Amino acid sequence: MLPASITASGQTQASALIEDPVANKELATPLRPLAKSPFKRRYRVFSANGGQYTLDLDFSNRRYVFAPSDGGNSNVLQPINSPVVGMIASGEFSDDPMQPGTFVLQRSKVNSVVNLARFRLLGDAIVGTFPLARTALEGTVGISYPFLGVTNLVSAQSAMDGTYNRFTYGTPFQNVAYSLAHQISISGGGTQLRVCRSDTGFYRLEVCPTQLLKTYAIVATERPGIWRLTTADTTEQIDFSVARVGGQNVYLAAGRLPNLDLQFRIGLPETTGWTAATMYGAFTASSTSGNEPALQVGDAWTRTSVRADSVRQSAVYADGNWTVEQRPLVTLANDAPIGARGLQSGNSTLYGARGAGLWAMVALPRPGTSEPYQNGVIGLWGTGEGVAVDPRNDSYTVFASNGTKQRLRLDFDMHQYEMVDESGHSVRGPFAADPVQKNVYVFATDRVAPSSAARFQVTIDAVIGAFPFLESNGSGRYALQPFVAARNLVIDATEFHLVGSLPRFNMFSVARGAGIADSTTSTFDLYYSGANTPTLGVCSTDPLKPMCTPDRNYSVTKGSEAGDWVATNTANASDNFHFSVARIGGKNVYLRAAVDSSNRAVFEVGLTTWAPFQWPANSFPLTVSTLGGYGSGGTSVNAINTVFNQPDGSSLPFSITLEPISTYPTARPHASGIRIGWDTASPADQYDATVEPSALLMVVGRSGNPATQGYLQLVMGGRQLSDPP
Repeated sequence: MLPASITASGQTQASALIEDPVANKELATPLRPLAKSPFKRRYRVFSANGGQYTLDLDFSNRRYVFAPSDGGNSNVLQPINSPVVGMIASGEFSDDPMQPGTFVLQRSKVNSVVNLARFRLLGDAIVGTFPLARTALEGTVGISYPFLGVTNLVSAQSAMDGTYNRFTYGTPFQNVAYSLAHQISISGGGTQLRVCRSDTGFYRLEVCPTQLLKTYAIVATERPGIWRLTTADTTEQIDFSVARVGGQNVYLAAGRLPNLDLQFRIGLPETTGWTAATMYGAFTASSTSGNEPALQVGDAWTRTSVRADSVRQSAVYADGNWTVEQRPLVTLANDAPIGARGLQSGNSTLYGARGAGLWAMVALPRPGTSEPYQNGVIGLWGTGEGVAVDPRNDSYTVFASNGTKQRLRLDFDMHQYEMVDESGHSVRGPFAADPVQKNVYVFATDRVAPSSAARFQVTIDAVIGAFPFLESNGSGRYALQPFVAARNLVIDATEFHLVGSLPRFNMFSVARGAGIADSTTSTFDLYYSGANTPTLGVCSTDPLKPMCTPDRNYSVTKGSEAGDWVATNTANASDNFHFSVARIGGKNVYLRAAVDSSNRAVFEVGLTTWAPFQWPANSFPLTVSTLGGYGSGGTSVNAINTVFNQPDGSSLPFSITLEPISTYPTARPHASGIRIGWDTASPADQYDATVEPSALLMVVGRSGNPATQGYLQLVMGGRQLSDPP
């Protein structure tokens, strides 16, 4: 039976609180400070396509209007007329159920798989992305460009003084994008601007080479909040604004240059600290012909976790592709701005800086690159206002025992989930906390009877559970089946072998199909030795010996998506398969879900061996198995005790007596980390068990016995297994 917090219609009781007048009080929830506001807001939008617009948001009726701003003459960088006369777009906007604090701008026609049009609140500003024409001469709406919307332009000239790290994204008349980074300073009570104008370097002003230093006068225009840069001979005139965002100044400009280039410029106040933060926003990366790509080409909405030394970014692209990547943050050269950082991507570096609750990032041309630079990358993110997002919210890669890889998106703030299969078909709904077991949650789904409640348990970087996937026997029916899901997949082969651990994995595998069920236990080595290709060596002859020499070696190469690897037999290229390695609880876990040449669903999990080996003694709130139910129980030094809750409501006790620890591992010739066990009620039924306490515990049935072959049981590691009882 479903917990009382989920009704028969699939609605959670928590949803009723939304209508509570106290909960609806403006600013009552830190997640949506303006979502319940009865007021309308107008934002002046500066977009990376080089245009300026107005965005009207009505939070009481959830309506928006995106329209061009006032036009200006073409001889200075100032607002341009949109290629579309009058209103650009209008419609409704709604909460993104998978990302609290993000709002989706609905559009009548979406020319991409995913509608990227969305925004987040930054108090007196918003950061977002919206599909706009790539140039002022183009009549079609295409790329979703990052934008910043502001409400408070500085009107006092003396209030603009400061040092800014300015980033530029430009689209020339030829429509080949480029991006630049310069440090600027405004001084003299807002009367002078200095810039270090290097197109291939990023210098602090005080160490800027003399020939690169340029000075402009700043004069007021007839329009409040619009200021003009001009040279002494007036051959260069550039309009800009300074907006207040989060109590700090942000330099902004967007418009057309005399040579018809369209440019977007954003300058963030110089800051020295890079504190940890979760930021949301967008980037667009154009063709990088002639330069090594620093980002996947395309436009994307991202969730970015910024730490002192690295950035982890989950991105969804307009074509529906998802990526999760982690890159190191590096300190730039001594002559770079103090607050700037480099984001390493292969042999490329992206340049970024933070300030006013924002983060901007661009790619720079390589030295010696001639125009057009073809390096156009611009990214813009904001922290949001009081966004208290649950750290478990994310998109997880699912490895299911029916042989499929899927995508699980969890939103713990809204208690919503979405499961997306390999064909893009999705099922979504609410989930609720199990009323009995702590840290266990129940999926609401109509795929199976309520008594077959699908459940899951989550740690900070992984999920185990049972979900109604299609059966692998081709019946077309749904049945509860175990899965493991992870959000940190290894994308660098150098991370296959962690310092302080052995490169050997104990792998448990089950294969199921029409009338077929089998399971195997094996060991393999996965390692990277410097410049050589990563290698996976399988011990298939007597694989459970403590030491074995691999008799099949596979070369390992990157697959078609981040975190996907391809192993190819060095002696037989037709023997190849895809796999992933997830980082769970700080340990590497091998994961594979596929359909083999015999049309069997193959599910494999490999845990690293460790020494000295100790078997944990503790309770676990959730275990899932191929029996189709779920259970709870505990481990002791000599046993695994489980009580399974069956779909018909009955309970099924199941205990495995483990080989005495005193005889392990010398008395039996099996690999480190694997223990042999037998059904306490039926000793002839034998099982293998292995554990990595901070990651997973697994049990598989021995092959050759119809009562055990094909059996798989999973238990989440982490505190449930590693803490003392």
